[in-house]
Amino acid sequence: MKWYHGFALILAGEALTILIFYLAIGSLEFPHPKQKEDYDAPKLYEYYNIEPGIASGGLSTGTDSFLLNGKSLTILSGSLHYFRVHPGHWRDRLQKLRAMGCNTVETYIPWNLHEPEKDVYDFGVEGSETDYQFSKWLNVVKFIEMAKDEDLFVIIRPGPYIGADWDFGGLPSYLLSIPGLKVRTNNDLYLDRVDKYFETLLPRLAPLTVEKGGPIIMVQIENEYGYFKSESNEHLEYLQMKMESLGIDSLFYTSDRTAVVGRAGSLIEKGVLMTTKFQDNVEHELSTLRKLQPYRPVMVMEFWNGRFDHWGPIHTASRELDYAKNLNFIINFPASVNLYMFHGGTNFGFMSGASQWLLGDRIIYEPSTTSYGRDALLTENGDYTEKYFLTRQLFMQVQQLYGIHVPDPPILGQLSIPLAIEPSHQMNYMNIVGSTPSGNRVFSDKLMPMELLPLESEIRTNEGEIFGETKGQSYGYTLYRKFCFVEENPEIQILGRVNDSAILLVNGERYSEIKNSSKQIYFGFWSAVDERKTIHISNGTYNFDFLVENMGRSCFGFTQEDFDQKKGLSEGSVTINGLQPKGIWQIFALDFQPKWVESLNKWQEWTSDPGELDSPTMFKFILELEEGNIHDTFLNMEEWGKGVVFVNNFNIGRYFSIGPQLSLYIPAPLLVPGENFGCDTIGIPLITKVDDTLLTALSLICLVDQKIEFRFSIQWKGIVVRIRRGLP
Repeated sequence: MKWYHGFALILAGEALTILIFYLAIGSLEFPHPKQKEDYDAPKLYEYYNIEPGIASGGLSTGTDSFLLNGKSLTILSGSLHYFRVHPGHWRDRLQKLRAMGCNTVETYIPWNLHEPEKDVYDFGVEGSETDYQFSKWLNVVKFIEMAKDEDLFVIIRPGPYIGADWDFGGLPSYLLSIPGLKVRTNNDLYLDRVDKYFETLLPRLAPLTVEKGGPIIMVQIENEYGYFKSESNEHLEYLQMKMESLGIDSLFYTSDRTAVVGRAGSLIEKGVLMTTKFQDNVEHELSTLRKLQPYRPVMVMEFWNGRFDHWGPIHTASRELDYAKNLNFIINFPASVNLYMFHGGTNFGFMSGASQWLLGDRIIYEPSTTSYGRDALLTENGDYTEKYFLTRQLFMQVQQLYGIHVPDPPILGQLSIPLAIEPSHQMNYMNIVGSTPSGNRVFSDKLMPMELLPLESEIRTNEGEIFGETKGQSYGYTLYRKFCFVEENPEIQILGRVNDSAILLVNGERYSEIKNSSKQIYFGFWSAVDERKTIHISNGTYNFDFLVENMGRSCFGFTQEDFDQKKGLSEGSVTINGLQPKGIWQIFALDFQPKWVESLNKWQEWTSDPGELDSPTMFKFILELEEGNIHDTFLNMEEWGKGVVFVNNFNIGRYFSIGPQLSLYIPAPLLVPGENFGCDTIGIPLITKVDDTLLTALSLICLVDQKIEFRFSIQWKGIVVRIRRGLP
């Protein structure tokens, strides 16, 4: 067992009394059982006679199986989203996928990353990146070519709507600012934007189809259209036609839960393959698809090995034996399968989506966590799980029938430990707001959602030019400021709902609470409607700040109205003592783009006794790391309230101590030898009690309005060592 050093970036709670910040690095070494390798066995591309640049017959369908160049193919696939994994880890994850016995990798392609602003496209090509933080992650062509290098076929799901438990289902938020546009339809305004996106994306992918000697064997049309209340499937037909016109000649398919929606959302009459998705009731789900599509192979495009988490509810995991039993049934049905997810990865930045639906006349909103674990076969940092080896046993039985070479699983690394470190600097709320770029400030006589803010765009295009149109805000926080006179103890009311959470500050001091409760039915949070709050201040003139966080747009919807998801104070106005304040509102778009975070300079030296933190605060940490001593890192955030963390100006995601996620993952490639910079921001203090025994033996997460959760730890040389489950 080896011990390594690292650093942590933590956001403070209400009373900052603890100066120890936790970090976990690496993973436990585990000797994998070596399989006898048959080096004479052909690799995948050799077996199916696929050569670069040479046309092939492509993938076709028989009655019970797929055919590739005339040979039978059982698709054993795993979902791995390149945009949820640091590019420095792509090859590691692909190698582990291939070693598990998979022959295919599946990925969505998110429109909102590849077109972060209207007419600004980004595919991560070196020398033509934009200023957005995800730019270096977006070379989807490189990812697909790397999959081929690792002897894997590829299934792509280019949307334009992808769902994927991703913000707005992968749709760019600027669509919300176009009057009359209706997503997921043949609305002319929507198709105009889809056409421009596809005409930029698909010519990059067309040369990579298997018909041209590339790795792409299947292409999905839209996503779960059977659930969407549409009068016809004309939109799907248009998308297929558009993709074909741009050179995509692979096998097309649609994906829905056929046992629920039947043939809805399919193009089965047009020869497009219909696939299904589920977790349980395996025999019923597969038999339903077979009845609906009797003479073509059965494909489970999403076999859910787990569910994604929302902030508040407890984490749920599927039992390994149930998972293995269901997977075994799928294989022997017989059916091809894609495991969703093989490796979930992370919703970095502000990109975690949400779930939203109507319950009677009440809107239920559940924002998703930063970790996209989904009880996947690899952990967030790429460690193996019991399900990985159970799956390998099943898949190797199939691979032996074909006699194709499968490599051994790579060996893992070191165990993680925490390290004590203090911040070097901090920045108060007023200085954070004062640092907002001038182009991110708006003066208006009315409130408006973030998507409609007339902000100045200064993002460079792929040609290096400045894109000069105004734009709305897509992600982050929006601050609404009103300067006005009030009588003593005024009553503040936010009409309608807040989208999604807000804190009220008066002259920079916080006056609203954020309770550590999953209910979130109180002033300033998404479940409250027309909520009121009395502020105990004397009469006078004050700055009233409403700091609103976009916690994520819903990734799914049944109707067009479900996709009208504007964020901020978007449903109504604000009243003070029953009257709308007159005059101008100042609105600040706090989107925390990397260049802005890098430019922040109003830091003050850290003091070991900063007093009570009564407003959002940023903290800065610097640590020097030696080359060769840099590993994946987990930050223990369970005592630090609510906020977001940046590492070397990269936003690694949100944290919220209501759980169930209590740590944030830092991929090692974000760290560099020498000085590493990190800060965390918008620290929203919680009403919590810090237990004095936190740093000694048994650690507690101290919650209000729900049970105390005990988390096991041991003491090692005076430092709490978090213990996670190792490999079998």
